[in-house]
Amino acid sequence: MAAPTTLHKPDGSKTANTLETIEYIAEHLIPEDNPHDDTHYHKNIRRLTEQPNNTINDRDFNQDEVRQTIEGFNPKKATGPDGITSDILTLVF
Repeated sequence: MAAPTTLHKPDGSKTANTLETIEYIAEHLIPEDNPHDDTHYHKNIRRLTEQPNNTINDRDFNQDEVRQTIEGFNPKKATGPDGITSDILTLVF
């Protein structure tokens, strides 16, 4: 499914291009994030996301482990939703 390039606005006009469409969506369809209106549940989620997610099994990894992992990727495998290929990771590393 392709991303929408134009939207109908309430005044009957349309957005002119992809950038205007994205700006319109961001300004009108995504609610403002106001932490002051949070419920106890939402405050707890915010608190949890601000803390590191460390467990007793966590350990630092080194550059060699990262290299070995990247080299183990199949270059013929399709990319995921992020579009990052093993070739890109190899070049960046």
